[in-house]
Amino acid sequence: MAQMDIPRTFSATQTIGLLHYPGCLVSGLFAFAELLQAANARAGARRLQSQWIHVSGSNAPDPACDAYVLPGFWAESQARADTVAETTPVLKWLQRLAPGTPLWSYCTGVQLVARSGRLDGRSATSTWWLEAPLRREFPAVRWQFRETLIHDRSMITAAGVNGHLPIAQHLIEA
Repeated sequence: MAQMDIPRTFSATQTIGLLHYPGCLVSGLFAFAELLQAANARAGARRLQSQWIHVSGSNAPDPACDAYVLPGFWAESQARADTVAETTPVLKWLQRLAPGTPLWSYCTGVQLVARSGRLDGRSATSTWWLEAPLRREFPAVRWQFRETLIHDRSMITAAGVNGHLPIAQHLIEA
């Protein structure tokens, strides 16, 4: 865990930005926020807090967070996933983030991070049914689709629609 951007002990409250955008699967973000509340209750102190960040159209706020969680979006086909990934305002927001900003994504949300170029040269995982197109479209990413969670420097990627769970567990364990 030496490469982690998640501190082993918290000297202050860590703020985790929960990125909400049109068409995203918001249920995982609600669950993530509740898991942070439960961890705080168990620790007896507020160590982790969530902040909702809505990105739509030209509205792309830049609140200062210690890390950001980017959920997937509903897509029943590769064509739909490509359409959403090409048109979402989150892509511009991702491209404006400072290099090294901790970004944790899961399911089809990983496609957005890959499209922004932030996964180039890094290991990552994503939802299994997009393996072939993601390998083809983003050859600079070291894809590891057999893994549930990949942590490569400031980036964490997780597979599946419930990918928020291993990310939250990873954070809480730290």
